[in-house]
Amino acid sequence: MPTWRYWMENKDDASFEINWEDAWNFGSSLKLKGGSAFTGDHLWRLYKTQLAVNGGGTLRLVYKSSNTTNASVEVKLSTTSSVNPDVTLSAPKTTTKNGWTVAEYDLSSLNGKTIYMIGLNVKAKFTVYDYELSLGELSVLPANYAPAPVEVKNLATTSTLGNVQGDARLTWDFDYTADFDHFDIYKENEDGTRTMVGQTRDEAFYVPTFQRKDNEAYVKFIVTPVMKDMRQQKGKSIVLDYPQATAPVVSFTISNSYLKVGETATITANGTGNPTAFKWTLPEGLKLADGSSLTSQTIKVVAQKVGKQRVTVDVTNAIGTSTTSSNILDVMTEEEYKKIYNVVYQKKVLGYSGSTNYKEVPDKIIDGVTNPTSASDKWCNVSADNWVTFDLQSVYRIYSFKIFDGNAGPESGVDQIDSYQILLSEDNEHWTTVVDTYNRQKESIKTDYIAPMRARYVKLVPHVNGILRIWEFEVYGKKDNSMKLSTLTNNVTMNAGESYNINVTYDLGEGATKADKFECVATSKNGNVTIGTIKENVKKSTFIIPVTAKQRIGDDVVTIRVVNGDDYEEIAVQVEVDATTQPNVLKGKTAEVRHYENDYSFEAAFKKYDVSGLTDGNKADEALTDIEAPSTHRDDVWVIFTAPEGKQWDLAKVVVNIPNENYAENDNEEMNYVNKDVKIAVGDDLTRMNTAKTFSGLKKVSELSYIFPESVKTKYLAVICNLYVYSYPSMAEVSAYEQFADPTAINNATVQNAVKGIYTVNGTKLNALQKGLNIVKFADGTVQKVLVK
Repeated sequence: MPTWRYWMENKDDASFEINWEDAWNFGSSLKLKGGSAFTGDHLWRLYKTQLAVNGGGTLRLVYKSSNTTNASVEVKLSTTSSVNPDVTLSAPKTTTKNGWTVAEYDLSSLNGKTIYMIGLNVKAKFTVYDYELSLGELSVLPANYAPAPVEVKNLATTSTLGNVQGDARLTWDFDYTADFDHFDIYKENEDGTRTMVGQTRDEAFYVPTFQRKDNEAYVKFIVTPVMKDMRQQKGKSIVLDYPQATAPVVSFTISNSYLKVGETATITANGTGNPTAFKWTLPEGLKLADGSSLTSQTIKVVAQKVGKQRVTVDVTNAIGTSTTSSNILDVMTEEEYKKIYNVVYQKKVLGYSGSTNYKEVPDKIIDGVTNPTSASDKWCNVSADNWVTFDLQSVYRIYSFKIFDGNAGPESGVDQIDSYQILLSEDNEHWTTVVDTYNRQKESIKTDYIAPMRARYVKLVPHVNGILRIWEFEVYGKKDNSMKLSTLTNNVTMNAGESYNINVTYDLGEGATKADKFECVATSKNGNVTIGTIKENVKKSTFIIPVTAKQRIGDDVVTIRVVNGDDYEEIAVQVEVDATTQPNVLKGKTAEVRHYENDYSFEAAFKKYDVSGLTDGNKADEALTDIEAPSTHRDDVWVIFTAPEGKQWDLAKVVVNIPNENYAENDNEEMNYVNKDVKIAVGDDLTRMNTAKTFSGLKKVSELSYIFPESVKTKYLAVICNLYVYSYPSMAEVSAYEQFADPTAINNATVQNAVKGIYTVNGTKLNALQKGLNIVKFADGTVQKVLVK
C-alpha cells in the first residue's frame, strides 16, 4: 500500500479503491476514479522513500487508463528531503500486455542522487468524464539486474482426467534463490488457448475442477518461475490426457425430482463432446409442457400419473449417438410427498478430512440450525482437500441436497465453495457421484436435485479457494421401505467367554411380503464377540443371533441387517464385554492424592496425601478424610496410581466409586453434589497425561465405570476431579483391570521379569501352559491369567 492514503492535489470528487477484480499480476490493483469531471493536473503522492541511485537502474510503472487520448500519467520524483517533486521522468520504454501499459524509465540521469518521494501526475488536457486509472505495479530495479535462473524440476501429477472434466494436483522441486518471487501456473488447451490459473511460492498447486473443451485429447499445465523484477523465466510443462472421445456420456440436471400430479419440472441433458442433437422419449406419467420441444437440450414436463418416471434421451455429438435412460423423478401422492424430510439431521459423522479446532466440526452441520447465533456452530477447515462422510443409519430414497455456505450464516464476506461433489453409497465402499458441479461460489445457499437413488451413506467433497465454512448440510429423502426392526434391548453387558442370544423382531410393513431373498446377517465392529449361526422363528417373526464374548475386555457393536429382496433394514446392539475373573491391579496399593492450590497446571503448587483407603475394597465409605480444605479451583483434585517399577499396566477398565451418592455437606454447611466432572487419564508423564474419558455434569451417582476401546499401556493412572465449588474432595474406591494376556507374552518375558511359575486355577503347579485357564506368576510379583484354546 502507498505511504500516503490518499494524498492528491486538486482531488475534487476523485476517489480510490482496492480492485480485486482486475489485477496486473493476480491479487489486486489500486484504482483511481476521477469522478464526474476530471480535468487539469493532479499530483498524486504515493511513496516516501530513501533510495540511493548508483549506476542507473529502472523504474517500472504498470497501469491501465480508461482514456489515453485526453489523459496521461507522469512519474514525479523528489531528490531532496521533500514531498515536492523536482524531477519528471520521461521517454520510457513502453509495451502493452493484456490491456496494461508497462512503462520503464531509465534512472541513469539520477546517478549519485537519492529518491525521497515517488508520485504520479495524472493529467487531463480536456475534461474527461468517469475517468479511471488502475495501478498494477510500481517497482525500482537496480541497473543491469540479471537474476540467477530458477529451474522447475521433477514436475509431476497423480491426477487422472475424466471424460467430462478433471482437476489437477501438481508438484515439483526447485532450488530457491534470493531473486525468486513466485510461480505462475498456466493451463493450456489443445487449441493453444492459455489461461493463468494461479500463483504460488510453494512446490505444489491444486487446479480445481475444469471442463473438457469439445473433444480435445489433452490439457497442458505450465509452471513458470517469476523473478523479483516480475519477469518470467523458462517454465516446465506437463500433459494430462483425457480418455478417448466417445459418443456423449449423459448426465441430467433437474429442477425437482419429486412432484405431485399437475406440478412441473425442467430436465436438462448434459452430454460430453459438444452435443449437436437431442431426442427425448417420455413415459405416460409425464407430459411435455407447452412451449417445450422433444428435440431441445432442456425440456419442461408436467406430472400426469403417480409412480417412478423413466425418461430416455438420445444425444448426438461428432463421435456418435448414445441412448440414456433414467428414473429421473417420482410423482407422488400428497401422503407420500409429506414423508420427505431431511434424513441426515442428527445422524452420524463417520469421518472427515479435518477442522480448524475441536468445536468447528461436521457434526455442527447436521444439527438442524441453518443460521446459528454462534460463529463457532459450523464446519471450518483450512485445506484444499475437504470431505465428510455421513451414515444415515438406514436406507433412504434420496432426492436433493442443500448446502448453507459461508455467507448464509452469521459471518459475511467470507470465502465460499466454488465446486463440490456429492457421492452416495449403500455399503460405504462402492460410491456413485450424483452431484459434480462448479462455478457455484456466488450462491450462499446451494440446492441440487438428483434422479432419485437409494443410499445409506453420503459423502460431501467441497472445494474452496480459501477457508471452508459450512453452516448446515441437508439431505432430503424418504424411507425406501416400510420394514421395521426391534430388539428387547440395544445395550448388552457380557462377561468374557459368555454367550448371549440377541432377538430381533421384524415387521415387513403393510402389504409387504417375503421376497425370494429373505435373510438376516450380523457383523461385529470391533471383533470382541463372535457371531454364531442365526436362526429364524417364523411364527414370532424373529431372528435369533447368538453372540459369544471373546477373552477380552472391551466394547463392540453388533449390526443386524434383515434383507428382503432389494430392501433391507438395520439395527445396532451395543455390547460391553467385562471380566469378573481379572484381578484388580490397584488392590492394596497406596494412592498419591494431590490437592492443587490453583486451577490445575503442571507448575501449580499442591498438597500431597498418601491414601491407602482407596484400594481396600470398601466402595461405600469416604477415603479422602485427610483432606480438610474445600475445593475452589478447576481440576484441583488428582488421585494418582503408579505401576510397579519397570512395568506398564495394560489397562482395559477403570471403576471409580463415590460415597453417599455424590452428595455431602459443603464448606457453606449446605448439602450439595460434590464431584461435577471426573476424568480418567493415562500416560507415562504426569505433565502430559491423556484424558481417556470425562464424566461431565455429575449429580446422583455411586459408580463410574469405563472400558477403554482398546487397552492402553501406561505407567500412570490418574482420576481427576473437578468439584462443585466449596465442596470437599470425595471418593471411596478406585479399581483397575488389565486386558487378558496374550499367551505369546509368556514366551517373550524378559530375564528381569521371568516366569516364576504356572498354576491351574486350583493352585496346582504346572510345567507348561495347558488348555484352558492358567495362572502365571512373574518374578516381580505380578500375576496374569492366560487362556489357551
